[in-house]
Amino acid sequence: MGDDQYQLQQHEADILHRMLGLLRYAADPRHLDLSDHPDLREKIARLAKNLTKRNPR
Repeated sequence: MGDDQYQLQQHEADILHRMLGLLRYAADPRHLDLSDHPDLREKIARLAKNLTKRNPR
């Protein structure tokens, strides 16, 4: 049972890592043009900044 739990934790960590990468990608204006959605751009940038403070690369 312990091995299954470890596998689940590794899978969840992988998903989180990918999500953070996508968020950082979306927060960079060189990659994604959100000029027509300024509120969304601001929220993504703020979230990415907060996550980067907690989890530096």
